Amino acid sequence: MTRTPRKSLVLIVVALLAACEARSSCALAQVPDLGGEMSDDSGMPAKRGGARKKGRVRRVPLKAGAEPKAQPKEVEKEMEKAAEPAETKAEAAPADAALVFSRDIAPVLVANCARCHNDKQKRGGFDQTSFAGLMKGGKTGPAIVAGKPEESRLLQMISGEETPKMPPGQTNLAPETIERIAKWVKAGAILDAGKNPTAPLASYAAKPEDIRKSQLSKLSPSERDTRLAELANERWKKASPSGPKPEMVSVDRLHFLLFGEVPKDRAIASLKVIEGQYIKLRNLLSTRGKPTPNFDEKVSIYAFKDRATYVEFVRSVENREVEQGTQAHAKLAVDGPYIACIAPQAGGAEAPATQAKKPGRSRRDEGGGAERTLNGLVAEELAIAAINQAGKPPRWVSLGLAAQLASQLEPRATYYRAIRGVAFEQVRLGWIAKSTEALGDDADSDKARAVGFAIFEFLGNNFSQAYPAFILGMLEGGNKFDEVVAACLDANRQQFLTTAGEWVGQAYAQN
Repeated sequence: MTRTPRKSLVLIVVALLAACEARSSCALAQVPDLGGEMSDDSGMPAKRGGARKKGRVRRVPLKAGAEPKAQPKEVEKEMEKAAEPAETKAEAAPADAALVFSRDIAPVLVANCARCHNDKQKRGGFDQTSFAGLMKGGKTGPAIVAGKPEESRLLQMISGEETPKMPPGQTNLAPETIERIAKWVKAGAILDAGKNPTAPLASYAAKPEDIRKSQLSKLSPSERDTRLAELANERWKKASPSGPKPEMVSVDRLHFLLFGEVPKDRAIASLKVIEGQYIKLRNLLSTRGKPTPNFDEKVSIYAFKDRATYVEFVRSVENREVEQGTQAHAKLAVDGPYIACIAPQAGGAEAPATQAKKPGRSRRDEGGGAERTLNGLVAEELAIAAINQAGKPPRWVSLGLAAQLASQLEPRATYYRAIRGVAFEQVRLGWIAKSTEALGDDADSDKARAVGFAIFEFLGNNFSQAYPAFILGMLEGGNKFDEVVAACLDANRQQFLTTAGEWVGQAYAQN
């Protein structure tokens, strides 16, 4: 541990003072009482509100060799290439490709038939949970006659030509699905080579995600963009039936499309910023050669001009209500993934990250700033999705890290002033106890975000060498906090939270 000749201060004080430029003229400052349990240099907790040595701040030591090597340009290019959407790598399947039972037929039966026709219920004496059962049929005889769709009772019932119609109720198979089953029957109703006829269909039926990937692989990049534009128009029309058709904006080779009433030059600039954030996330989160985030198709960004349209979109497309205060959200595990947001109309200029003010500096001289920007809104939702895709992080990690990364794109946004205010309030109430609560699974979202944001901002400002390793450690899931703190910073929970709390108390005091 390195100490200064005068006051035996550790390096963290230098970082605290640097983060609080307004106080840089002060030679030394006493760290304020955080109102919670603190530890002195012996590691023992001091009584709340008790006397403390002036100028004494425990530094969280770093382990030797913790600094990661920078990614070489060649590696970065390879990661970028590996993370490109499938449309740039997959070859289109022949239009007349033969139907495959496990891919084209079994998923339909598993999703629509097996819940009633199984080895337990056997409605009509028909068990469709295996290929053998499917071909055997039920009480009325075989349901499928290989090579003869017109004599196959299964086809007659799903098409409604015979009763009872299947599936029962209001559910109907799509005409193209019925036609596909008819073609498979006409071609001989063949099971995939090597498959066991008595094995459960569910054990080898293609998953919906696999089917979607297969369908996407047959489309060219321009066809995919057209498909996403059609989906966007359908969704947009539900939210605003009489409104203008949203304009689609794209930039070549990007992973995103933007739809909305946003000036084209601004939309293009935003897409480039978001693409840069995508690559930054991939470099930060990718592990063991697996690029993260990595989407199978481009992500659409829906930028609505007002809250009313945004709320109606969520109601009509997602069949739910928008939580109060929500300005953006992501749906990336659906067909035609998207991020929807309310595009800021006033100003909307996104300041470069290099112009960001240090967290302890007063923002009164900056002339305010908008609450959010388009770039920041989208970047935060993208980061949350990417962080959750990369592993199984606690909620405070995904919320806090995503907000901290987005803050670098909109440093003047008042949104982050509010987040820092919540974090500072936890310091006033007793940081050790309150931050520990916020790190739990049942914590309030605002507090979890604020404490997580403060921790990652603390790490980024003071321990940049350990910052990436800390993030990757927390992505492993479970209660890894103590383990990650020990491995990355050679400290225990009490030491880390004490030092982080002292930094937050100083850095956010004039927020």
